[in-house]
Amino acid sequence: MAKRKKPQRRPTAPKAAVPAKAQATREPDWPVVVLALTGMAITAYLSFGSLFSASPLFCGPDSGCDIVQNSRFATLLGLPIALWGFGLYAL
Repeated sequence: MAKRKKPQRRPTAPKAAVPAKAQATREPDWPVVVLALTGMAITAYLSFGSLFSASPLFCGPDSGCDIVQNSRFATLLGLPIALWGFGLYAL
């Protein structure tokens, strides 16, 4: 019986050196955090107005915003569009 040779391992490329600063925890990107929190506040306000108010909040009689907030395009799958936006900002 002939002896089988062990398969040789291929040499792997050395990993690139990662700077010590990159290995530590990363700080958040503060402008993005501020913009996301602002978006969350606006969409929370619009969602609250849509879900719990008969008339849109701070909407003047001739402004037309009530037409937009009460249109058929203001909901998706039975939930206000602003609530979907809030979820995306939270992500």
